[in-house]
Amino acid sequence: MSFATRGIAIGVAMLSAFASTSAFASTSVSASTSVSAASPSASNRPVDDCKPRITANSNSVEIGFARPPSRARTRGSVVLTPVFVDFPDARAGTPAGSYYDTFVPEAVRALESLSYGRLDIVSTRPSTWFRMPRSTTDYPYRRGMSGADHLDLIRDAIQVADPTTDFARTDLYLVVMPPQVSNRNFETSAAIMGTSAFGVLADGNFLMNGVTVGTDWPFVRSKVVAHELLHSLGLVDLYDGYGPWTSPADGNRYVGPYSVMGNVSGVASELFAWERWVLSWIDDTQAVCLGREDQELTLESVAVASSRTKIAAIPLGGSRFLALEARTREGLDRSGYEGVLPYVVDPSISTARGPIRVPPSSPPLVVQPFPVGKATVVEGLGVEVLSRQGSAFTIRLYASPPRPTPPGDVLDLRLSSRLGTVTASWQEPLKTGWTAISHYEYRVGTGAWTSAALTQASIKGLRRGSRVTLEVRAVNAAGTGPAKAVSGIVR
Repeated sequence: MSFATRGIAIGVAMLSAFASTSAFASTSVSASTSVSAASPSASNRPVDDCKPRITANSNSVEIGFARPPSRARTRGSVVLTPVFVDFPDARAGTPAGSYYDTFVPEAVRALESLSYGRLDIVSTRPSTWFRMPRSTTDYPYRRGMSGADHLDLIRDAIQVADPTTDFARTDLYLVVMPPQVSNRNFETSAAIMGTSAFGVLADGNFLMNGVTVGTDWPFVRSKVVAHELLHSLGLVDLYDGYGPWTSPADGNRYVGPYSVMGNVSGVASELFAWERWVLSWIDDTQAVCLGREDQELTLESVAVASSRTKIAAIPLGGSRFLALEARTREGLDRSGYEGVLPYVVDPSISTARGPIRVPPSSPPLVVQPFPVGKATVVEGLGVEVLSRQGSAFTIRLYASPPRPTPPGDVLDLRLSSRLGTVTASWQEPLKTGWTAISHYEYRVGTGAWTSAALTQASIKGLRRGSRVTLEVRAVNAAGTGPAKAVSGIVR
C-alpha cells in the first residue's frame, strides 16, 4: 500500500478551528419522488429564485447553492475509514473497537437519518491503535490551528496506518485520538476540507475530507463527529465562532438549540431544512419559493422521511431569505419543540458569523417554533399557524399583517416562593396582536401595576405564610391585554 503527501496550496480555503468548552464544537476548515407541494392558494415563484449561487468561504463550506465541488458525496454509498492512533506519551488504555463502539456507529446512524436514508456510510470497526511517530507535545495540534498544522498530524496518522489499511476507496477518514491524552491542546475535534492541491495521497487515492477526534465533548461525542463529518459534506458552522461572549448562551446566539451545526448539545439538533436542501437531501420538488402575497401552505416536519413539502422560502431582497419549516419531537429533535420555525438565511455571511439566524425572543435566546394558533410578524410578513395533522402544519401567510390589536393572555403563568420572595414567570401570549410585545405589567393583589421587560418578576418583603394573588398582562403598541392571575402561599 502506497503513501504520499502533496504540497499545500497557498491560499487554500480552510478556516481556523473554533471551540468553546460549553457552547459549541470546533472546526478547522482550510432519488426523486413525487411530492405534495404547497396548497393551490400558494403563489409560487421558480424554485431557483430561492437558490442563491453565493460563496462566502472560498468554496470550502457554504450555505448557498451549489455545494463546494471538493466535498464528499452526499448520496449513495460513502466509505468512512477510521484510523485510531495513540502516542508515545499517551498510550491507549481502551481497546480500539470498544472505543469506536461508544460514538462512531451512533454518529453514522445520525447522518444516515438526517439524509432520509439517501446517504449510506460504510465504516469498518478498527482492531488496533496505531502508534504515532512523535509525542503529543511535538505536534502543533490545537484550537485555532492552521490547515498546515492540522495536516501535520493527519499525515503521520495516515502513514502509520497505511501498511495495514486500504485507503483506495476511502471517501472520508476519521483520525481518533485516545481519551488517555492529557495534553490540553488535544481538547478539540476538527474537520479538514482540502482541495486537489491540499490533502494526503494514499493507495492512489487523494484524501481531501476528514475529521480528527480529540478529547473534547465526551458526553456528546457522536454528535461532534456528525457535526465535523457534515463539514466534510460542505456545511458551515452556525454557532458564533468569534464572540465576544458574556455567557455560554452567547455562543449559540444565532440559532439557539437548533441544528447539530450550531449547538451540538442542543435539544433540537435536526438539520434545518435549508441545510438538507443544500445537501440534496431535500429535492427542489419539496421546496417552494414564494412571493409576498396572502397564501396558505402545508409543511411536513423536517424529522420525517417523506416526499411532502419541507421548506418554504421567501426572498427578502439582496442575499437574504426567510425560510419556514416544521419541527416535531422526532429524530434528533426528540427532546425539542414542536411547531413552525422561521429563520433568515444569508449565504453571503461567512461560516460561524451567522449565515442562518433564528429570530430572537429575548437575547441571547431565540424563538421556539410557533404552535397551532400562533399569529405573529416575521420580517414584515404575517405568519399564522392554522392547524396540525400528524407531523404536518398548515400555515397562512399575510403579505401585509392585519391591523395591530391588543395582545391575548400570557401563557404558562407560574408562581414560586422562597424566604419571603415570590417569583412569577410566564410566556409570551399565543396572540401577540400582530405587533411586538413592548413589555409586561404585574401587580400583587389590587396594588399598582409595575412594568417588566422580561417574562419574570420577583417581589420581596411579603409576609411568610400569607396567601398572595399576582396578576400579569402583556402590552403592545395597540393596547393592554387581559390580566391573568395566579395565587400561592409565601414561603
